[in-house]
Amino acid sequence: MRGQMTMPTPHVMTRRFCHILETIQGVFFILGQKLAKETQVLDILETSSVVSVDALALPTLYTTIINQISNPQTKKYVQERYKELTSV
Repeated sequence: MRGQMTMPTPHVMTRRFCHILETIQGVFFILGQKLAKETQVLDILETSSVVSVDALALPTLYTTIINQISNPQTKKYVQERYKELTSV
């Protein structure tokens, strides 16, 4: 009869399942290669990079930045705020 769907045979289902399984295995293989490369890059960065932080250096407020502020009240506020932040 036309229009009726028939169940695929077990042989067809096995072939489809094997094809899907091969595709999934291929994807996992590619992802595994990418992950291995990323891990190698991270290992290289970890071993060759030196972490250093200059925590005792305070940021400086440059006079060129202050001179660009036209409002005297705002300029005074910025200078006072900077002094408050740096007097920790």
